[in-house]
Amino acid sequence: PTIQIYTSAMRACARGGQAKRALNLLRVVKDKGLETDSYFYTAAIDACSKAKMWEKALELFDEMVELGIEPTPVTYGVTISALGNGLQWERALSLLNSMREKSMTINLITYNSAITALAKASKQKAKLGQLSDTNEDPEEGLWQKALNLLDQMKEDGIEPDGFSYSSAISCCVGRWEEACELIEIMKQNPTTRP
Repeated sequence: PTIQIYTSAMRACARGGQAKRALNLLRVVKDKGLETDSYFYTAAIDACSKAKMWEKALELFDEMVELGIEPTPVTYGVTISALGNGLQWERALSLLNSMREKSMTINLITYNSAITALAKASKQKAKLGQLSDTNEDPEEGLWQKALNLLDQMKEDGIEPDGFSYSSAISCCVGRWEEACELIEIMKQNPTTRP
């Protein structure tokens, strides 16, 4: 089989929630000494992301970079999603910033993955009682980072969708004014009207 066939099989494994099978295929490809590419690694990282294996996803991302394989915007997107699933929002935002530094196009899905990473972290902090409502430093709060990403999207010419706003609202734990403001913004746009 060619690398394209293995990549297709890994994509099928990712869609089917079979991360272990995808990683077994990765091992087979390495053992055979086949030349890998960004599509192959992206499929493997996506399988890890869907299985909430953020550490393995990041390991594979770093491995491909070390091998001189240039990550694509899709590779960054699935890695950001994996990091979000692992509550690693700082690393997710760091990858998003790397994309910006490399002048890569950041699409709606990748922005949504980053905002979702913040929303998942906010939910976890709230569950653990670690959010301090309005006592939180406004420049450091996850809610502010989410709002900043919404602004950045607009600056990049990408219109946030309902998912973008919903995830940002989820970051506004204890910040009801900001949550209500986002709902008002959504009402003004016919494509995101709640």
